[in-house]
Amino acid sequence: PCYLPRRDGQSNEDWKQALGYKRVSADGQPLRLESKDKYYNRVAGYVTLFAALLHADAHMDFDLGCACSDRGPHQTCARCGATAVSRGPIAISKPDGGARTGTAAAWRWLARVLNQQPRRITPVLLGPFLETLAAPLHTAYGRQFAKIIVFIEQVFVPRIHSAGNLQDEERGALSRLETIIGKIKAEVASAAGPGTHEALLMPLFKEEDTTADAGGGDGDW
Repeated sequence: PCYLPRRDGQSNEDWKQALGYKRVSADGQPLRLESKDKYYNRVAGYVTLFAALLHADAHMDFDLGCACSDRGPHQTCARCGATAVSRGPIAISKPDGGARTGTAAAWRWLARVLNQQPRRITPVLLGPFLETLAAPLHTAYGRQFAKIIVFIEQVFVPRIHSAGNLQDEERGALSRLETIIGKIKAEVASAAGPGTHEALLMPLFKEEDTTADAGGGDGDW
């Protein structure tokens, strides 16, 4: 990852926008930068998606059975009732030969994170990445992965603690990282090894969400 430095003379607001903070408004108030908590949650979601995509090597192809414009990613079309039929998996094209995808790319990303001086946001990045890819990384690298987990627990996490100036959001992310590391360490020591994370077991179809509240709202956001 690239930790964007704050330039000389750059305001805190400009720096946060460069980092990817979004401008939001609520209750008709003027636009303002989102909270650090929301930003960290969004970044953690991006990392989980990134990790899942690194692991993916194929996607399912379907004959949807209709061409309704509002069909959506659902197994059965709500308009005409047509049911999608699987035509089997299709390998994901990797014109770079897999240099930027796959388990090897995930291992390189992890190594680069650990070879850099940790920042306050590092636990936000490292926790979901390890949680998502523990199983395939352990399968591919075995004892080396186990050593990496011990290194994170005994060396890297104390570095983050010693960095100081951690606020509530960073302390929460660091606590979660320590929990994830402890869980992975126990699973690696067991005969079964780490289990596959739910992010790697995404459903073939996503049923439509409802935005109506429990009180019978009209579904507005």
